[in-house]
Amino acid sequence: MSLSIIFYIVPGFELLDLSGPVCVFNMAAKKQPDSYDVQVVSAEGGYIKSSSGVAVDTQAFQAGACDSLILVGGSEGIARCQGPLRSRLINIASKKSRRVASVCTGTFLLAEAGLLEGKRATTHWRFAERLKTAYPNAEISSDRIFVQDGKLWTSAGVTAGIDMALAFVQHDYGIEMSREVAQDMVLGHRREGGHPQSHGAAQFQAPSGRVEQVLVYARRHIKENLSVSRLASAAHISERQLSRIFSAELGVTPAKAIERMRVELALPLVDGTTQAMERIAREVGFVDAVTMRQSFIRLLDMTPQALRNSMNAVSRKAAESIQ
Repeated sequence: MSLSIIFYIVPGFELLDLSGPVCVFNMAAKKQPDSYDVQVVSAEGGYIKSSSGVAVDTQAFQAGACDSLILVGGSEGIARCQGPLRSRLINIASKKSRRVASVCTGTFLLAEAGLLEGKRATTHWRFAERLKTAYPNAEISSDRIFVQDGKLWTSAGVTAGIDMALAFVQHDYGIEMSREVAQDMVLGHRREGGHPQSHGAAQFQAPSGRVEQVLVYARRHIKENLSVSRLASAAHISERQLSRIFSAELGVTPAKAIERMRVELALPLVDGTTQAMERIAREVGFVDAVTMRQSFIRLLDMTPQALRNSMNAVSRKAAESIQ
């Protein structure tokens, strides 16, 4: 029997927030027939235009039972009040669903329906502070790809919805199915929920010359002690000004940006080599392996050794499938 996946979209939704996860479930269904049945709905049904102008035909939303209800937001969508009736229907449907999830600002729709009370959740980092302010009883993370709290799943925007959908496939049909779908989608691997939203920030295509200057300097001196005062001096600005522009342009403090950089640089060494953790830690500027381990847990929700073990397990399974 197929698992029913219902996507609820709003006007101005981000197209990839919908199409990315839909592609994951469709790919899985091709590999295992009757694994998933996908439907896209909206408040009133009919064609709903995305932020890019592409319209998607939808069915009218009914508060019926389904396996997974996924709410898709968008930069325009969060400004549109869904109204008490629609929020009540979402709340009712959530009680009949095994999983309730959101992509990007779809988290606001969950919050409007009263589903974030006392829950851990995330959204696109640009809207995290707004969500925290509007719904203080929820524990909002601005730096996670996706977060699971019981039956409630929330993800950041754009490609993060793909990672969450792959996690669904893994939970439903196993890691091998999830890995094969990721390969078919030409993805290196599924990111774990704890990966920071700034994944790939080691390359730092920074939005301003000043920030880029600091990050390039930090990369060149990554093995050294990179205090905020040293970074500010390298940029010829005050520590306060440095913190302000990092917060405005990257959404994090300078210290957090350096920690992310070190974790990003450590990742390929942890999951792609057999080097000792202590050596890797020193190579990317951590004081020791214990400090690196703490940063991995804080940013990725897993230890370096757990990451290495999981990647080794995937490699072994891949090798076995070829034999």
